[in-house]
Amino acid sequence: MEYFIAPIGIALGIALACVFGKSFWRSLWASNWERVDGKVTRTVVRSSRNMEQSTQWDVRVEYGYRYAGASLTGSTLVGYSGMGRGDAQEEARNYPVGQPLSVYVYKDDPRESKLKEGINVVAGVAAVFGIFLVVFFALHMVP
Repeated sequence: MEYFIAPIGIALGIALACVFGKSFWRSLWASNWERVDGKVTRTVVRSSRNMEQSTQWDVRVEYGYRYAGASLTGSTLVGYSGMGRGDAQEEARNYPVGQPLSVYVYKDDPRESKLKEGINVVAGVAAVFGIFLVVFFALHMVP
């Protein structure tokens, strides 16, 4: 059974490390990102169920910006994970449609953007967890 689960764990770890490692690596270098002006085009408050089947809320901000003469769009979650409905509605009020905001654009791929400057800690943790999975399951395959 262990020899069946280990390859799945290794594959999952590689996927996490690759997908989130790229985003984390890009966020490490502030010189890769350029600040441009943008505007909120839509704010969406939505609910979902967590593992305990309780309702949690999140806020997605959609925005438009111009970079190198091209009109581009982006979206990102704001606030914190697992908000209550009232907190999510309050957070959404901070992003009314038409509000100007700062957008940070990845210079090598202007379609990639974010609203906060700095290191993407969540992506870093996910990438490290992926590496941990690879090592953990690889060690369990060694007799």
